[in-house]
Amino acid sequence: VHESLGKYDEALKCHLEASEITQRALGSNHPEYAACLHSVGSAYDSQGRYKQAMAYYRRALAIDRDTIGCDHPDYAVNLREIAWTLESQGQAKKALIVSSHALNILERVLGPAHPQYALGLFYVASVYESQDNYPKALQFYRAALNSTERALGPKHPEYAKNLHGLGSVFESDGKYLDALRTYQEALAIEQEALGEDHPNCAISHHSIGSAYFSLGMFDEALVSYRSAQRIEKNIHRGDHPEYASTLHSLGSVADAQGKYDDAWRYYTKALNLRERTLGKNHPSYAASLEDIGSVYESQGKYIEALKCLNE
Repeated sequence: VHESLGKYDEALKCHLEASEITQRALGSNHPEYAACLHSVGSAYDSQGRYKQAMAYYRRALAIDRDTIGCDHPDYAVNLREIAWTLESQGQAKKALIVSSHALNILERVLGPAHPQYALGLFYVASVYESQDNYPKALQFYRAALNSTERALGPKHPEYAKNLHGLGSVFESDGKYLDALRTYQEALAIEQEALGEDHPNCAISHHSIGSAYFSLGMFDEALVSYRSAQRIEKNIHRGDHPEYASTLHSLGSVADAQGKYDDAWRYYTKALNLRERTLGKNHPSYAASLEDIGSVYESQGKYIEALKCLNE
């Protein structure tokens, strides 16, 4: 419940306590203990602490493999979460292999009408999108959307998540008005189902801001980005990759408006946060460096610009 409400610290405490109790009661090689480990991993994942999440997911996967086998839905769900974490760490090729394997298991065991299968389709679509394979991403997002609508209805948060995925592909394909409408539809569902201060709403606010930015509507983009920032700062206390992304986007608006000092300030905050949460080898860290270099170049500070671009 805490996790669904975006209260990730409270969720993590509960999951850790539950895992300790379950381990004492059932031992370290029991499916219920694996489920607890998976929940701990999910809480870390929600906080953007991907290394810790991956460690717990892999422990859960190993127990599931030994106890319930590789054709069980729980094993597939663990694989899928590992794929999601790999993608979040910028390892898209590995993520596609793992998420596709998980999807095949879910289809075989649960069938194409099950919500878990729909979620598996979404994950595969997301990986294709991260590889810029937009036709494949669109194909899987639409399949996920249809499957989710049949299983859960068009007012469910999972349906909104799939709408958001479609909007992201529209945006990447330059169809900014279609993206904006799709993001706004997703946000309306999320606000109704989850409340206006839920992390999913922050993601949709950010995406709406991105669509406005692409349309050159910078004032509207700023309003949406600040809505995302307010929610993320409250939930994550300013220490999450999503918050870094919003800071970077605020910098992009300032940059586009010629406010280079403000842009540099936002980009630098995003860079420091991305280094702390994602590491220097992540593509998002490189993007921050590139944009800081661009600001330096716009200010005529060519030596500083060159240092950033070389790094």
